[in-house]
Amino acid sequence: MLASDNRLTSSADFKKTTQLGARVSTKTLAGYALIEPTLAAPKIGFIVSRAIGGSVARHRVTRQLRHLSRENIKLLPNNSFVVVRALHNSQDYSSDTKTLFEKLSHRLADQKTSQSKLSEVGAR
Repeated sequence: MLASDNRLTSSADFKKTTQLGARVSTKTLAGYALIEPTLAAPKIGFIVSRAIGGSVARHRVTRQLRHLSRENIKLLPNNSFVVVRALHNSQDYSSDTKTLFEKLSHRLADQKTSQSKLSEVGAR
């Protein structure tokens, strides 16, 4: 189970992350990530729409993603918001979850690098 400190629960944070965050995707998942300097630990939220199936199927997928996210949370920077969106129903999200978190981590690292370069240029 994902620790309560690592759960993204605010609708405002979901909205901010999905609208302003970096987006990457795999075959069955899409992910959004945003750096939030005030955070001490990454926060992860999930979006599982009705296109995945009925209530039981959606909750099963959410439980799977929550469990897999706990295993892969170490790949993310500590100060990040992450939203995982299930695109297609699948029996096993394990490889896609790991791939998604790796891609998000690389994308956030690229953003940090480009932001630091911009601040260096602005300081001159």
